[in-house]
Amino acid sequence: MTNRLELWAIIAKEAYEAQQQRLEATYKERKLIDQLKALSDNKSATCGEYVFALSFRKGSVDYKRIPSLVGIDLDEYRSEDVETWKLLRI
Repeated sequence: MTNRLELWAIIAKEAYEAQQQRLEATYKERKLIDQLKALSDNKSATCGEYVFALSFRKGSVDYKRIPSLVGIDLDEYRSEDVETWKLLRI
């Protein structure tokens, strides 16, 4: 029977490999999207069963640039902390 540390190492290896595959897929996706942008003249386009749609959203608010908020602690207005985990290979 596999002990707890061996099991941890096996799962960490699998998670790390999945993470690396996701990063590679993301890189590939970005390259393909850039090609689609160029072929679409940076406009929305439709071809066959695919739609490549351009949309815009408003940017984030840079609260540090709001003069009336200078010196005000905004932490009391924050929502709950978000738990994140990061798996690195050492």
